[in-house]
Amino acid sequence: HRNLCVVGDDDQAIYSWRGADPEMILQFEQHFAGARVIKLEQNYRSHQALLDAANAIIRNNVRRKDKRLWSQQSSEARIAIICAENENDEAEKVMNAIMLRKMHDPSLRFADFAVLVRTNFQLRPLEEAARNVGVAYQLIGGTSFYERPEIRNLIAFMKLMRNPEDELNLKRALQFPKRGIGSATLIKLHEYCLRTHKNLFHAFKDAAQLEDMRPATLHAISEFVHLIEKYRARFRQGNLSGVSEDLVKELAYIKAVEETTADEKAREAKVINVREFLGSIKRFEQNSEEPSLDGFLDRISLISDSDYLNEKVDRAIFLTVHSAKGLEFPFVFLFGMNEGQFPSTRSMENGSVEEERRLCYVAVTRAQRELTVSFSAKRTRYKEVLEMQPSRFLKEIPSEILEQPLEHLTSPEHKAQREAEEREDMATMLRRFRENNFKM
Repeated sequence: HRNLCVVGDDDQAIYSWRGADPEMILQFEQHFAGARVIKLEQNYRSHQALLDAANAIIRNNVRRKDKRLWSQQSSEARIAIICAENENDEAEKVMNAIMLRKMHDPSLRFADFAVLVRTNFQLRPLEEAARNVGVAYQLIGGTSFYERPEIRNLIAFMKLMRNPEDELNLKRALQFPKRGIGSATLIKLHEYCLRTHKNLFHAFKDAAQLEDMRPATLHAISEFVHLIEKYRARFRQGNLSGVSEDLVKELAYIKAVEETTADEKAREAKVINVREFLGSIKRFEQNSEEPSLDGFLDRISLISDSDYLNEKVDRAIFLTVHSAKGLEFPFVFLFGMNEGQFPSTRSMENGSVEEERRLCYVAVTRAQRELTVSFSAKRTRYKEVLEMQPSRFLKEIPSEILEQPLEHLTSPEHKAQREAEEREDMATMLRRFRENNFKM
């Protein structure tokens, strides 16, 4: 009966890996000749400057229906750009920007801010920076870097070095990598604890006194106790990053992590996470006056376990652009806008840059009031430092919409000026903390 109504936006087709194909929209009129097409171009979320940026980006796609978003909301606000030395510096600058914006307007909440990334892998430096600066946050559609099994298990070992009487982390350390100490042995050791009123680690040291303990089990327990006591002593002597790397090697931790999955991509991601964790220890050591195991563990602790269980707590949102589709936020930070990250290297290799551009279009149109885009000059992958370039999508935004021309931000002669402005911002932040007794 030709009674068919279809609604869709080819510019927001970002799920090709799920079978979504913008050609279904683009070829609709060929399949249904005479169909009436109504363009819905008015946007009720964002002001015109943000829409001008989105329009400028998406018009570079060849395969699309011509359209132009417009809004009755006008604003003099321009898109801010953060230029950083590396991904860790970039993350810290983003967190500082959130804190400064919040101080300028005390009515704002952390929940008014969202940080969008291309992939979950980019969340690690953001989490680290948020904890350093004091930004309460939550992840949407992802697992916290420090909550991933390969990281939690390593943290358990390190916590055990700080306090061997921590039974929760002792049991976690026994589970991975496997130590040859099973549940039946743990039951015997717990029974010994009840009889003697000793803690579990003391029971491990007294294991030879227990009856019916197999020689192989006693040997495994002895090796475990020796490992803990050896590295407790080494951590107390300093060289936090070096000792941590030695611990990972002695545990054959990378090999154990690789054996947890047969999926090559998952395996690579887990190994990268472990190396990133070791890298975070190195950075902590370099940036702390008196680096210690206690200091590092305190820093990576959650802002408050109870806060993260309480949905009413005010927190900034960290999420991927895919997870952000359909959502909106007053203030959006688009993190990691570098060639090879956004668009991804894979998209450039397999010819799917147009989908990446649609994804960028979606990211830009999540912002209601302000958009800040950030990129870095360098990035570390494993132990290799890579030179990075700003994303082509950033270059597609007209300079008059940006707070500063891109060339200004990337030129060496303006580096000193940028650093001076950042120092002034930091001084302002500290002064307002003291004057207003600022509380999150």
